[in-house]
Amino acid sequence: MYLILLFITSIVSVGVSSQPRDASSHVHGLNHAQVLLEGNTLQISYKFPVVQLHANTNGYEVEDEHGHEDEHGHEDEQGHEDEQGHEDEQGHEDEQGHDVKKNDLKELTKNLSTFDKVEMIMSLPNIAKCLVIDRSQSFTSVIRGSSASTEEVHKDANIKFTLQCKYPKLISKLDFSNSFKTFGSLNSIDLDGILNNAAISLELNRSKPFVEL
Repeated sequence: MYLILLFITSIVSVGVSSQPRDASSHVHGLNHAQVLLEGNTLQISYKFPVVQLHANTNGYEVEDEHGHEDEHGHEDEQGHEDEQGHEDEQGHEDEQGHDVKKNDLKELTKNLSTFDKVEMIMSLPNIAKCLVIDRSQSFTSVIRGSSASTEEVHKDANIKFTLQCKYPKLISKLDFSNSFKTFGSLNSIDLDGILNNAAISLELNRSKPFVEL
């Protein structure tokens, strides 16, 4: 029971967008997933750097050969020029596409809302008959630097799905293959979870994007 309460606390903290956190876990190419199954209720929380929301019309990241967004004077999909068209101190994106413009938050929220199906992140065995009953989203501020003069504010996007499963004991596999298809620059996913009082903690990658239970 202690493990379950601790895990629920960590899931709740993901959604607090007003509380900046340290950037030690904010690594491009690395996403974080938390899964909690208790009784018939399954909760899935998924966190990733907000730069992954800068996507093309097919829903996949727009990157140059170095894994960053176009920074050669072209406009991005929201119609905002990149760092060659604006100065950093005006609150625009830096050359890596990290910072979020204040007037982009509405657009980012809209983009995040398109991740409205849990299958875009992970898939479950059909035999378990799990249905989404709730979905929420938020952004979390991330602080880099140890002083006011060196601080950089980045953001993570957070999605949380709550599902009701008719046969939860038949959840024999958690498959995150679709996350790697959705995000072209994703290299690995840190997965933590508690399923039927059994804790799991491991790293998934493109070679093995799933865990069998």
